[in-house]
Amino acid sequence: MDDLKSAFINSTFEFKENNRFNLNIDFMKELDEMMKNVHWKWNSDKTEIIIQKWKNKDTDKYQLMGIQISEKDRKMYFVMTELPFVLEMKKKLASNKIDLVILNKAGIHLDSKK
Repeated sequence: MDDLKSAFINSTFEFKENNRFNLNIDFMKELDEMMKNVHWKWNSDKTEIIIQKWKNKDTDKYQLMGIQISEKDRKMYFVMTELPFVLEMKKKLASNKIDLVILNKAGIHLDSKK
């Protein structure tokens, strides 16, 4: 679990305007490939982001990953629904791009859920 925790600390979440999502993570090649160019959608009922394959984009079927959004003390947190992690996020707007990249690079803490 420590290897996965370290991988998430150094990962990058990319939410693109066209609902394309990339998780750039150096953990397992299969995981990195599986989380490239997939679909993201906002589920306002659960304040959750659903990550899914494009073929499921018109349904709430099979999720690759679920991310619940939480805010406390003007900080944004991603509560990973399938993993015991809460990620403190930092936003970065790329110059000349509309894409929003959310980073959890070194220096940002990664705590286990309690």
